Order: sequence, then structure tokens, then C-alpha cells
Amino acid sequence: MPGIMMLVVRVALLMGMLWGSGALLRAQPAAAPPAPPAVQPRIVLQSVSEVGLDVAAWSRDGRLLYTASGLARELLVWDARDGIILDRLRLPSAANATAELMRLKSLQLAADGASLTIDGEVIDQRATGMRSPRRYLVDLARRRVVMAKDAPALPPLPAGMTAIDDVMRWVDALAALHGTGSTTPPAQAQAVLPALPASPDGRTQLIRVNPGFNLRGADGKVRAMRVREVMGSIGDAELSPDDRLLAILTLNEVPDPTGTGVTPVEVLDLATGTMLPRVDARGSYDRVKWLDRNRYAIIPEDDEDDPKAGGAAADKPADTRIIQARSGRVLQDVPSLCFMTPLPDGRMLGAGLANCRSKVGRDRGLYLWNGKAWQPLDNVEVERGVEVRRLAVSPRGDRFAVLLRLPDGQLTLTLVPFAATAGDFPQVALEAGTDISLINFSPDGSKLWIAGENSLVEWNGDAPFDAAGNPALRELPLTSTAPQRMASNGTRLMLSGPFEESIQMVDLASGKALRAVSYPGAGAVGYMRSREVIWAASSTEGIRLWDQRTGAVLMTISLLPRSRYVVVAPDARYDTNAGPEADLFRWVISDQPGRLLPPQTLMRDFYEPRMIAKLLDCNRARNCGTVLHKLPSVANLNRELPLVRVMAVRPAGYGQVEVDVTVAETRNPATGLSSGVYGVKLLMNNQEVARNPDDPFAPPTPDLPSWRKANFTPPGDDQGRRYWTFTLPIPSDGQPIEFSAYSFNADRVKSDTARLRWTPPPMAPRPRRAYVLTIGVNDYASRNLKLTFAAADAELIAGRLQSIPGYEVRRATLTSAPNRPLTAEHVTLALRLLAGPEDAGIRKMLAAAGHDGSALAQATPDDAVIISFSGHGFADAAGAFSLLASDAEWGALEPAPKPDNLITADDLTMWLRAIAARDISFIIDACHSGAAVDSPDFKPGPMGDPGLGQLAFDKGIRILAATQAKSLAMENNGLQHGFLSYALGEGLNPDEPKADADRNGQIWLDEWLRYAVRRVPSLADMVASGDTTSLPRGVLLMMPTETAPPRLQEPSLFDFNRRRSPVLLRGQP
Repeated sequence: MPGIMMLVVRVALLMGMLWGSGALLRAQPAAAPPAPPAVQPRIVLQSVSEVGLDVAAWSRDGRLLYTASGLARELLVWDARDGIILDRLRLPSAANATAELMRLKSLQLAADGASLTIDGEVIDQRATGMRSPRRYLVDLARRRVVMAKDAPALPPLPAGMTAIDDVMRWVDALAALHGTGSTTPPAQAQAVLPALPASPDGRTQLIRVNPGFNLRGADGKVRAMRVREVMGSIGDAELSPDDRLLAILTLNEVPDPTGTGVTPVEVLDLATGTMLPRVDARGSYDRVKWLDRNRYAIIPEDDEDDPKAGGAAADKPADTRIIQARSGRVLQDVPSLCFMTPLPDGRMLGAGLANCRSKVGRDRGLYLWNGKAWQPLDNVEVERGVEVRRLAVSPRGDRFAVLLRLPDGQLTLTLVPFAATAGDFPQVALEAGTDISLINFSPDGSKLWIAGENSLVEWNGDAPFDAAGNPALRELPLTSTAPQRMASNGTRLMLSGPFEESIQMVDLASGKALRAVSYPGAGAVGYMRSREVIWAASSTEGIRLWDQRTGAVLMTISLLPRSRYVVVAPDARYDTNAGPEADLFRWVISDQPGRLLPPQTLMRDFYEPRMIAKLLDCNRARNCGTVLHKLPSVANLNRELPLVRVMAVRPAGYGQVEVDVTVAETRNPATGLSSGVYGVKLLMNNQEVARNPDDPFAPPTPDLPSWRKANFTPPGDDQGRRYWTFTLPIPSDGQPIEFSAYSFNADRVKSDTARLRWTPPPMAPRPRRAYVLTIGVNDYASRNLKLTFAAADAELIAGRLQSIPGYEVRRATLTSAPNRPLTAEHVTLALRLLAGPEDAGIRKMLAAAGHDGSALAQATPDDAVIISFSGHGFADAAGAFSLLASDAEWGALEPAPKPDNLITADDLTMWLRAIAARDISFIIDACHSGAAVDSPDFKPGPMGDPGLGQLAFDKGIRILAATQAKSLAMENNGLQHGFLSYALGEGLNPDEPKADADRNGQIWLDEWLRYAVRRVPSLADMVASGDTTSLPRGVLLMMPTETAPPRLQEPSLFDFNRRRSPVLLRGQP
């Protein structure tokens, strides 16, 4: 059964057990957000919930569909023709609800098509029979959903059926038709759920499928809706101790080929905005816990965990898995016990399986995992007939709390020091039959919070008992039907659960309830340790972060299929790893609510790479208004897009083709606005191979008028169409090729991408060559720039790449010597050889200067090119990056080198663009080398901008920079290399090639580069502890303040390719 449905079953059972228990908390309304701009963009996710739908309706003209789900609490508006989601509206809960289960029974569109009425029922603990009617009134134009005061009375249930029975039958029917976890026959499930309607003309019928619905025509043909991806649902999440990595255990269980369920676990790096390797863990897992900043554990923890109540799962659970976060590698499998919880030092506490499962023997003891085995704890004896019901460990690691159930049903809660061998430990007796679902220590370990039976109690374990022998207890004004997580920063406490409508908060000093945070389904919550930020992960709403000081929303992260996400700030800034043309979300602008715009529409101004880290940093410094650029109004944005077509491809001689591309200007008849056509780019297998205009010496275009002037293309006919024919080389391997093209409108908004797949005729294959150009500059005209190990770096990289399977390796190593300078011109000449055309005079010029370029030649689409540079780098105050060859002049007292002999990023862009190789990698072991790509204005997307970063994105060039844009790269006399080059050499060490991260006997080119990114920080730490000397390869112009922590050398890999490199460095394909 899908994960969310399992949560529904759990809450339904809890509601049945708690019927008539403690009062519900009335959630206070959240503070009104500031008024949005008059014209506001909004993201519409293009994914569906795994719980399917309850009810549906058609618009009168059959163009629109409306579907709604009570479990997902959402109304979706669909474009019936295109099969995409136009809008999403949440169905609110009652103001006084803490947990609601809702099923919908009907959805009716008003005769004027302006409003909807949705009827359903809610499981209500206060109502007779636990059932209450519910009606929603939806104003479609205003996007407003309100709960009607009066709703139609509910019909009685069949004789002998309870509300809980009815819910279970309904959930099972949804699972049968929209999931994979039910044995109920489809016809029986259809009878339980509301019938789905046919279109107004009767020609199209909605049919339920996994995960959503399809359309069946009168001819019997079935058309799938375009949106079929399942939205990422979150079961649990936890932030690493250093606040950097967020581990997310999802509810989207899928069976593997053997039929065994697989639980996906994602890890999001908040500092870089990257998803680390996903772990697909075989088996069902429910909790994720960090052991330290690099390792986490995933733990099975069944909802039905009470053998005495007759509901415990049978047999042994799956092993707990300890996973290395950055590689996704399973480090250890640990036999699972009951109620496992980690200690601060990475050990784990657990109870024998008989405490929470059936058919597993009688072991109910307590155990401590020491990293190798479970060892029994001797200081607490669990006597015969006594059961462990909950465990918690103090953050201090000095003691733990154990909840025991005695044979007579009474509960005792005991605080036990780990170091104690025996004795009378502090203990609290609880009323027999009390259902305690959660216990948790305060951050300082002095207090213990106990949640259950819609109440929350605090026990001060450090305070002495009073004269009457009573412990220091106080009741806190928080309630929860199904609490799953507590979190505290020492002054406030949060309580949440996957079916709570809000996150409840209490001020610990006064004991008074604070305003609840409206965020439904928050199964995990937490306080950041290093920032005044709270976060929550919801089973249906994604991950949200708030400013703890003001309560303002900072951002919301939505999980998308295939390890993708999109994060959006309240002002519509966004970041995503889904790519610029992902079909997983669209834009809607409030002045055109019925028009969906492609993701790239707002990329230029609203896309904010690494937005998570930027918002967290500027929020802490309270300078977001100055650090983040001001967003323009979208009211006057030209949203009309040119229409691009790849018309034809034909052979044009050996290894070459001609590609015809047309671009048509579009015009909006209602507004008269035209798109314009500004430039065109042609890609082969997602890598740019041609463009027009194409002037390598064109000046920068810093503003829109200059960009328009540089990229304007006049009409080719009276219909506003433009025509191009591009001639270019293609690979000779005979594999199908995808050609794609796009253009821009007058406001630099990218068009949709046109694609054409073409299979070339057979041809004689070219030899596959791997050109390895390694450059090392030790010697400079300015003696203060002298380096020691740059030339050794070049030799090391060349040596490690002397053999590459499947390629003829052609190496050229260019290094300086005291009497043999390596100038900017020499480096440029070597790049010219790779770019072509063939010119024997270039090799002679290099030879005359003492450099051997004989191995280099014009690269083809069958070839690979790997270039490395070791030497000095420089980034000016504006972020413009340059490499320094031997003829660079930089006086010791000068703030910057003279500009005459620099190898600028623009120079590198021009020559790398001209290289036609299939795979290009560029390694820069120099200071500030991250600035080569990561300039202040660079955004990884199809922007049509100049610069090396844009080229790396467009052409798929992998660029490995030794350090961040504002940091130093070091060389070390102990290593006798630069840190980055040493790590790369270590990765391909013939005796122990450490870059084989997945240990499969293969090392791919991008895998090798990623190894260096992981290795350099630890290498720098190791070297720093010795007596060796490290020297920078550049000058840092803006030094950190005295209070700022030193910046660790941390490489950057700019790899915008969708797939791994085709170049295998070690092993067999």
C-alpha cells in the first residue's frame, strides 16, 4: 500500500482509540502575509499525488477538468486537451482541527462555470459516530476556497459498519485503483468510490489508473494525461548536525524487479543546492537519523508496534542501514531492534524485538550498538512480563529514558545514566493504559517531554522530587492526535505530526502556547543550530523554512520525481536541479491566470542558483535586500515566444551534415505584441555546435538594448520566418543523433526547444582520440610569482592519463623552466591546434619556443579532450577571471596583474567553443578558479549570454576548479603538488585507484573529477596538521575579517551534463 495511505490507516486507528479523549487545540490564524505585487508569478507543479482522486467534473465546453482528493486535500484544474495542470488549490481544514481525515463524495460545477461545490465527510472525534459533513465553495476566478457553514446531512452507514471500517474500505479501494498495495478486485473498488464523469459531449470517459486518471474515447482508445509523475511524499527528514545536509526518507515506495519494496532516501546539500546520490533501500523504512555530519541511519519502525494489543508486525524487520551521505554507499547493516535511537557519539540504543514485534522470541532486554555488535545493558533489567515501550537518549549522551509497561499495564518512565551499573534511578509512574507515542529530551538533557493521549507533559529530571515524593512535572498546552516529532532550541518547543494541520509551539519559560505555524502534514520539524531558522517537512507540502525571529516564510522546497526539486521564495525567486526545460513545473502570471508558461520564461530574472544558501546567509546577516538583486515587474514582460523548427538533416560529405532550421515570429492577436526573433542556437545531443550570430570577437552586451542589437535577425520572408542552414561534423559511430534548436524573444526569453532525431547513413569510423593537454607554469617574469610544483602537476596528470580504454591517447605537456617561458601566446597556440583548422605553422612556433605540440590536432566529434592548467589565477573585484602564463607581470605591491598578457575567461571561451570534441574537460589548479565559471551574473541555463560559464552549460564542458571564486588554491612541499592535482593523481593511482567510489572496477572521467572535489578538503586538513608549507597560487584581494573562519580549499565541479561522461579511464565498459 502506498506510503501516504499507510499513514491514513495509522491515523484512522489512532482516532478510533482516542475517541472521546482530550480536548483539541484551537489553532490561531497565521499572520497575514504582505500584499503581493499587482502582477505576481506563481509556480504550478506538474505532478500528482499517489493517493489518486475522489471526485471529478468537466467544464461545460469540455476544455477543462476539475479533480479533487480528500486525502491530498487538493483541487486540481486541468487542461483536458494538453493533459497538464493549470492550477492547484488547497482544501482547508476546520479552524479547530489537529488531525482530519476527509473523503470527498461529489464535485459540481455551477451553471455559469465560475464556481464549484465540493461535498464530503470528515472523521470527527467530537461528532456522533465520528462522522461530520463537509462542503467547500470554490470561486475559480479569485482562487478562493471557503468552508460552507452548512453541509448536507450524511446518510447512515450500513448496519454494523463503523466510521473507521468505512475509512479503511475507502483507503483500500483507492489503493486498488490508484496504487499497488491492495488485493481488492477493481470492480469492487469502483463500487466504493464515486463514479467519474464523462465529458459533456459523452465522447470521453475518465478512468482511474495508477497514479491518476486517463481519458478513454468513444472508440475505446485510451489517452494518458501528460502529467503522470508522482509528487515526492515525505515520511521523515532530519538535518545533519552541521546544518548542511537534509536527509529525506520518502513515502514513494516502489517494488524492485523481485517485487520487494524499495524505500528511496534523498539527501539535499543546502550549501550547494545539489542532491547527493539517492539510496534505494530494499525493504520498508520509517525513520532517518544522523549519526554524525557524514553518516545517517535509516531505521524500520512499524506503526503497529504493540504485541500486547495484538497489532504488532510479525518476524524480524529489515536491517538498519548506516549510509555515507556523500557517496550513498551503505557502510554497514545493523540488525534492527525496537525503538532504536542514536547517541551523540554514533552508537545506538535499542530494545529486544519482542517489545515491538510478534513471532520473534522473548527477548525484551536493552542493548547498545558499539559499532560492531549489540551489547546488553546491565544497568536496567527488564523483568519477565515487563515490556519496553519507548526509548530516548539525552543530547549529552550521559543518560537515557526508558518507558516500561508492567504486567498490570501500569507505565513507568525511568532516567538511567549510561555509566551507572545499578541503583535507584529517577522514575515517574504513569496511568495504566495511557498511550505514550513520543518521548524526547530537551537540548541540554535536563528535561524530558512526554506526548500521548492528546497531552504533553514535561519532567525536569534534574530537579529533586518534592517532600511527598512527587517528580517535577508540568503540563504544557500542546495536543496532538498522532505526534511524530518534537524539536526545541531550549526556549521553545515544537510538536508536529503527519496528519496535524499545524505545527504547535510553546514558550518553555512561561509554559504558554504560541501562535501555531500553519503547515499541514509536518511529520518532521527542527531548529537549525547555526541560524535562527525553523524547518518542517510535510508528507504532502514539501519542506518549508521560516525565519524564527519574525515567522516569515523563507522558502518552500518541493520534491519532484527522479531526485529533482524546485525551491521557491515568497517573491517567486526559485532554484531547481530539474533543468531549464523540465516539464515538472510551469509558471502562471496573475494577469493571465489561464495561460501556463514554460519553466524558462522567468529564468533570467527569477532563477537564483544556490538560492537556499543565499537566502539562509542573507537572512542571518539581515541584508537580503542588498545582496539579492531587485526583481523586475513581470507585467510588461514579453511572453510571446518565437516558434523554432529543425526542418531537415542531410549528409554533406564524409562525417558532415547540413541542418535546416527555421524560426517564425509569433504575434498575440489580442495584444498585438510580437515575439521578435533574436539569435538561434543549434545543439547536437544536447551540446551546442553552432549559433547565429556567431562573432567570437563581439563586445559584451551588458544591457537589453545592446543584446538586441547584437542578436537581432531580420525576417527572411513576409511571414516573419528566418531560415538557416548549418554545416557541421558529426560522430562516425552511426548512432542516432538528436538535433535541437532554440531562439529568444525580444526580452531574452528562451523559446521552446525544437528537436529532431536522425540516424546517419553508414560511414567508415574515424579513429577515436583522446587529446590530453597538460600545462604547468612555475616560472614568471615577476619573480614574486614563482611556483615550485605546477610543472610537476602537469607531468602527474599526463602520466595518469597515458592510457584510456578505447582511445588513442595523444599527450602534450607544456611546462615552463627558468630558460623556457610558457607564455599566454603558447597556451593559445595549443588550443588553436585542437580547435583547427590544421596549421603546421603553429607546431613550428611552439617548437621554436621549446614546446612540443606535435601530438595535438583538430578534434572531431569522436574525440575526447582533457586540458589541465596549474599555475596562478586571478579574479578582479568584478569577478572576471584570468590565467597567468610566464609573461604575466604582477608587481609585489600591485593590486592586480597588468592586463596585456593575461589569458582571460573570454579567450578561453573563444577557443573552447571552437573545439568540436564529443567530450571536453578543463581542470584549473589555480587561485580563484571557481570564478572562471561562477561569475556574479552566471546562471546555468540557456541564457544566450557570453562567458565561459555559459559555454560550459551550452557545450557540456566539464570544468573542475581548484577552489571557490574568492578562495586560494594551494601547493604544498610535502605533497610536492597542488592539492587538486595531487587528489587527481591519487584518484588514478595505479596501485590503488581511489576514485572508484562505487567500487565497480570502473572509473569514468566525471567520477574521477568528483573524487577530487570530495578529497581536497580532507587533504587540506591532513596537510595542515603537519609541518609542511603551503603556498597560494594567486593573491586574495579581499581578505576575510578577523572573526570570519578561514576558508577551506574546496574545489568546484561545473558539470551541467545530464549523463555521465562517455570516457572510461579505468576498467572495461
